[in-house]
Amino acid sequence: MAVCLLIGIVLILVLPRAKAITPFLLTFFIIPTGQVIVLGGVHFTILRMLALVGLVKIALSPGRPAEGRYPGGFSGIDRAVVVWTILTLITFCLRFQEMQAWINGVGVFLENLGSYLVIRSLIPDREAVRRTLKTLAVLCVIESVPMIIEQFTHINIFGYFTGA
Repeated sequence: MAVCLLIGIVLILVLPRAKAITPFLLTFFIIPTGQVIVLGGVHFTILRMLALVGLVKIALSPGRPAEGRYPGGFSGIDRAVVVWTILTLITFCLRFQEMQAWINGVGVFLENLGSYLVIRSLIPDREAVRRTLKTLAVLCVIESVPMIIEQFTHINIFGYFTGA
């Protein structure tokens, strides 16, 4: 799984913005969500790592001057998502007033806002929308085969990958 993650990260950083959505989605959906890297007590899930890599890509890739890094500019819905994630972080931290809750809240904040901004940036035009839909269709086929097998054999193939 680590090799798959590294390949995905390299492809996200190297490919042009409109094509980087494919390795982002493939990496996220193929690697089990239970796979986590713990550094200094902080849990880095696959989505958190991909969001960080995507944010680095956004920071390093210049957008068109008229639109910036987001197609169509930063819209009202973008501002609503930013406000929602900030308020979610604040309310979570006020409810559970402990350092561990704050660390977890920041991680969830990164997952929510970071992944939204990354996906918003990596789908700049209609061609990228088509590519994204094709990628999601391929992922549905790939992930449906083990599910169909499980219905007949009662063996969870995904369990072998996650160690469950």
